[in-house]
Amino acid sequence: MHALLKTYLFTCFCLLGIFLHAQNAKVDSLKVLLRTATSDTMKCNILGDMIDAEVNHMKSAEYNEELGLVAEKNLKGLNKKSEVYPFYLKHLAISLINKGNFAHGRGELEEAIKNTEKGLELFRELKYMTGIANSLNIMGMINYSKGNMKLAIEYFEESIKILESIRDNRSLSSSLNNLGTVYYYNSDLNKAIDCFKKAYKIQEELNDKKGAANTIHNMAGIYNAQGNIEKALENYLLSSRIRETINDEIGMASAFHAMGTLYSKQGDTASAFQFFQKALRIERKNKDRDKEAGTLQGIAGVYAARGDLKNALDHYQESLRIKREIGDKEGEAGCLIALGVLFNNHNEFSKANEHYLAALKINEKIGNKMGISNALANLSRSSMKLKDLNKALDYAIRSMAISKEIGYPENIRNSAFSLYSVYKLKGNEKLALENFEYYIKMRDSIQNESTRKASIKTQLKYEYEKQAMADSVAHAKDSEIKNAELAKQKAEISAKRNQQYALFGGLFCVCVFGVFMFNRYKVTQKQKEIIEEQKSVVEEQKKLVEEKQKEILDSIHYARRIQIAQIPNEKRMASLLSKFRK
Repeated sequence: MHALLKTYLFTCFCLLGIFLHAQNAKVDSLKVLLRTATSDTMKCNILGDMIDAEVNHMKSAEYNEELGLVAEKNLKGLNKKSEVYPFYLKHLAISLINKGNFAHGRGELEEAIKNTEKGLELFRELKYMTGIANSLNIMGMINYSKGNMKLAIEYFEESIKILESIRDNRSLSSSLNNLGTVYYYNSDLNKAIDCFKKAYKIQEELNDKKGAANTIHNMAGIYNAQGNIEKALENYLLSSRIRETINDEIGMASAFHAMGTLYSKQGDTASAFQFFQKALRIERKNKDRDKEAGTLQGIAGVYAARGDLKNALDHYQESLRIKREIGDKEGEAGCLIALGVLFNNHNEFSKANEHYLAALKINEKIGNKMGISNALANLSRSSMKLKDLNKALDYAIRSMAISKEIGYPENIRNSAFSLYSVYKLKGNEKLALENFEYYIKMRDSIQNESTRKASIKTQLKYEYEKQAMADSVAHAKDSEIKNAELAKQKAEISAKRNQQYALFGGLFCVCVFGVFMFNRYKVTQKQKEIIEEQKSVVEEQKKLVEEKQKEILDSIHYARRIQIAQIPNEKRMASLLSKFRK
């Protein structure tokens, strides 16, 4: 089944649209396929993929409008028994559901309900369970925005039941996340955490980064409500980093807004203003009026903290106007309280009281206990300024009872301070001291030095990583040059090091050769000495031989002379022989 439900996010928590998730197809290549499509069935499929793949919500809405027109055109006069009737009816239903979702994002809640109900009716006709479950999820989101928490829970629970039966885990994780968000605002933290944990487990199994980022964001909201600011900031930071990797601008804006709110509460108006401005740019770019209104209120709070009454009042009023136009009751009540605080701080106590009472009425109507507690605590303070201590005490006691019921440290802190102030004015020192000590205890649990250090650490970590990312992208060429220079320097250093190694190696070889030659010289000298000694021996022996030879020759010569002396000579022998012959 095609076509999204792009994610729409609330001020502190994320509600997830689950109508199919973006695929990997590129929009440009899909446009080429759309121009060459030979049938309307092909066009419907391609348009569905384009809606999924497109990041820009306005362009997605354009593709969705075209999808609806193609489906409607083919359904006119088409027999319900036709093989293609279910195909076109399903795509018309998808188009209607998406229209409802886009209207919800713009804050047009009645238009959102009208289109979503039409789409749901068509899915029921087709008995298409995935479509029915996703439509119910969107109805839950819209009713949440309207402040109808009970009906929102019913829609989400019905959606979850169907999704579990058909084992659509991706959509199931989104519905669980949405239900957890509603439980959070109903002050049922245990059920909220249970839903978020189930959703996150599924998202990890599916490697669903977008869904996981939303769940992490929602868990950060729980930590914030419990006063664990360090953990809340870590989770908001992690959520924003994941969203940056998948180019989820709306999700990034939600994380930036939440971080701005936390820094504002910590008194770090510079960081708060920075994150609010980042969120506002994205929200205006995407024409997300709901979130824009919330961020304008956050910026107004920063101006108020700086003592800039004019800018604070302008931003609060602009935020209130948008929230009333889009029908955001919870947001309207929150803005009324913020305006009341502003008037109270500038000694306009009657105006403050009027705004608090209006906020209380709205919160009681929609069942927002956290909002009721805030309104009562502020009414207690304004009543004290108006010298009505009995009303002030009544408001403070009611506020504390609800604050303890929901278990939010910040609300308990505010209620304790109201009670301390009333009892002090009434002269009840004992109860005043008890509540002041309680106020200090809750204040320190929310805002202490370690928390401030953790906030600064998280901020520095975020800025460092953002700067590193910017350097790697915006200055890629410069980085390449630097890398080349570094590589050149490394090569030169390496060459010099090699030369040094070669020199040391050569010197070592020369030393070794010198030692070798010296050794050979010593050996040669020794051999020479041996040869000289042997030569002397030979010479001596030669002399002895010569002497012996001389002696022998002398003996031979002497014997010969004796023989010659005894033998007659040849003439005499010849004379004697000649006589005998005769």
